Amino acid sequence: MMSTGVECLCQDQRAALILCQTDADALKVGTSPGRPPKLKAAQQRGLLRVPLKGPLAHGYNTNVWTTARIAEVITREFGVSYHRDHVGRLMHS
Repeated sequence: MMSTGVECLCQDQRAALILCQTDADALKVGTSPGRPPKLKAAQQRGLLRVPLKGPLAHGYNTNVWTTARIAEVITREFGVSYHRDHVGRLMHS
């Protein structure tokens, strides 16, 4: 049995045994890749050009971008939907 230097205080004996036998490196927190992006790399580059054309070019009657408008354009141009709250994070990344 391998000792990790961790005192087992689990009430469930099987869990305590597994914890004590587990290598300490296995208990370290790793990184998670997260959800894959909805837009491919080429689409993300194309997204950067969308605001440059301006809202008027995309059919809006004022020259003001909102995250809701950008989300609509993303859906029309790329067929991918994003919530307007996420569009801000997407544009900053």
